[in-house]
Amino acid sequence: MVTPTERTLDTVPPNVLVIRGEVDLANYDEVSRLLHEHLDVADGDLRIDLSEVTFFSAAGVRALLEASDVARRFGVTLRIDPLSRSAAMVLLATGAWDRLCR
Repeated sequence: MVTPTERTLDTVPPNVLVIRGEVDLANYDEVSRLLHEHLDVADGDLRIDLSEVTFFSAAGVRALLEASDVARRFGVTLRIDPLSRSAAMVLLATGAWDRLCR
């Protein structure tokens, strides 16, 4: 199992935020902060790569929905691609898929 301290978040290239490991309430603040930091400097679009997420909770959905609202206000296109099976299943189950992944 990946613990929050073992999870890494990084960027490659500047308009891509890669999130790896577990996304849950324990690291919601960190994930949210990183999303907002990247939105602040995004130049038109920001792609969120969730392909290496091993666990994705409702806290992750909340962070993405809040980031989507901020992106819309900033005129930034937020794209979530690619996604791990874990992230995709939670986004579909919560109904957030249609809002975030169209």
